[in-house]
Amino acid sequence: SPFCGTTIAVTGILAGVATLAMAGGASSGGRWAKLPTAMIGGMLAVLFGQPIGRMAQKHITTSPHVARVRIDSVSEKGWGPFKGYWVATSQG
Repeated sequence: SPFCGTTIAVTGILAGVATLAMAGGASSGGRWAKLPTAMIGGMLAVLFGQPIGRMAQKHITTSPHVARVRIDSVSEKGWGPFKGYWVATSQG
């Protein structure tokens, strides 16, 4: 999911690193002269963040071994206009 925490975290890290990398170095026009390049770096990182985040989710943060997993409870969490769900599981 594009709203998975792993995807959001990977995208944020990539965007931050890309923006810093693109904004670094000397420029004759000062800080504002680097802004377009930094923005392009950030946008490219966001573009590639979702597929890279999905790969990280598939290979790092989730497990396909769910044969003995039991759902204990599902609770709704709200943060202002945002809604999410917490699913508590255990090995059964």
